[in-house]
Amino acid sequence: MPVATLGIIAVNVAIALLTRENVQSAFRDYSLIPSQLTAGRILTSCFLHDGWAHLALNMLLLYVFGR
Repeated sequence: MPVATLGIIAVNVAIALLTRENVQSAFRDYSLIPSQLTAGRILTSCFLHDGWAHLALNMLLLYVFGR
C-alpha cells in the first residue's frame, strides 16, 4: 500500500472531523465555486465531502484504485 494513498485518506478523514461542527462555513469558504475559481479552492475542495457516506465511499475507492 503506497504511503501517499494512506496519507491522503488520513488527511481527508481528519478534515472531515475538524469541519463537522461548521460544515456550512467550511463549504462556503473552501468549496469550488465556479464564479470564484482559484487554485486554492481547487485544492481545498478535494477535501470536502457531503456527509459520512460520501466520505466513506470516496475513501474506499481511493484505497482500491490508489494502490
